[in-house]
Formats: sequence, structure tokens, C-alpha cells
Amino acid sequence: MNPRHRFIFRNTLPCHQGTPYFSISTTQRTVIDMTRQNALTPNGHVRARHAKPATTRSTSTSAEVGEVHANRYPKHEDPTKGQVYNGVCNTTACVGRRAVWLNRGTFGLYCTTCARGQNRYNEVPICILVDRKPTIAEMDAHHHAMMADMSALRKARHEQTTEPHFSNS
Repeated sequence: MNPRHRFIFRNTLPCHQGTPYFSISTTQRTVIDMTRQNALTPNGHVRARHAKPATTRSTSTSAEVGEVHANRYPKHEDPTKGQVYNGVCNTTACVGRRAVWLNRGTFGLYCTTCARGQNRYNEVPICILVDRKPTIAEMDAHHHAMMADMSALRKARHEQTTEPHFSNS
């Protein structure tokens, strides 16, 4: 028997008379525990050989978004997906038409259902309704407006939490 696989046959039932019986979860847990033990030092730090190399961020500007869209999203077979006004939604799993909502962070166009899903839990709307595909300058203006709204909201929240509370006692 291969010594690396001996942990698989650890769980045998007496009724099977030596026939190996193992649970997938037990096997997976054992392998994960062994990997975790090897990856961490006694202090809990990740060993150098298990550290992943840092990925460098691309230095693309918002002006290059149109040219690199197909490379950024390889699952999109159509390079114009999410980039044509009133076309197909930018969400990979969505084939909805009528993409008229602009995401101010990714500059992609989304259908109404996906845009509402993105805006649902955000106090500052990420997607806004547009009447045409914006130019690069307009996309930048939309993005800066969104960031200004977010920082104003954060500032207002911070001022609410730091107000002094006076009692009438």
C-alpha cells in the first residue's frame, strides 16, 4: 500500500471485514489539515514557499476600457457585451437585452434587473439610467460624482457619530 494513501483506509467498518470504507468529508478534511499544517509556521504565519506572488494591477485608464473589455472578461464570447447601448447586459450569466443602465465603477451597461440588484444594498446608486452610451469624459464625470456622493455620505455618518450628547440633568 502506498504510505501516502494510508489515511484513506483508516476508517474501516467491522461488518465489511477489512473492506475500506471512508467518508469523502473525512478524507478531504485530513488532506486540508495536512496542507494547512505544512503551510503555517508555529506562530501562524504563512511559510515563504506557500506564499503566493503578488499580482500587479494593470495601469489601464478609463479611456482604454473599450479596447480591453474582451480581454478582461474572457467568458464573454461577444466583445460588445455590455458595451453597446440597448444591447446585451454586461453580466456574464445574463442574456437580457436593453442594457440602458451604466455602472459608474466598471463603465459597463446593464439590464434593469441586474442594475437594480447592484443598487439594492447601496445608499449611493452604482448604476444610473442613461439615454445613450456616454463618452469617456462623461464616464469619468459620472465616476467622480459617485465618489463625491460616497465621501459626502461617509462624512455625514462620521459627523453623526461624533456629535456631543448633552443631558438635561
